Amino acid sequence: MADQEKPANGDGISVEEDVARRLKPGPAFDPVNLMSQIFEDSSSFAGPAEDVLLSWLMRLSPDVNQQDAARKVLDDIAGSIAEDASDEARKLYDLLRQAAEGQGGAEAHKRRGGRSGRARQ
Repeated sequence: MADQEKPANGDGISVEEDVARRLKPGPAFDPVNLMSQIFEDSSSFAGPAEDVLLSWLMRLSPDVNQQDAARKVLDDIAGSIAEDASDEARKLYDLLRQAAEGQGGAEAHKRRGGRSGRARQ
């Protein structure tokens, strides 16, 4: 039985090797390899993109700049989005692009008004 071949995934590596690779810690900009796994097969990603982005952001170390991390994901992992990518993968790509460009951050969503914004009488 030891000579039996292990079942392989689509990349030709065994399932055990694939699982071990996915459980291995990733780089600082993708610490649990979440983005790597999604963009590895972007055609089957069902989303929701917003939840994945939030999960990825929450897993980043506090000392990692989120804007730089998003840029690294785009450059090193996502590259150019595949033609057969799902709509949710395309949405995630666009959200990462916005994060890398600094759009939609805390400054864009500052709350106005409230107690300090009201005229005092």
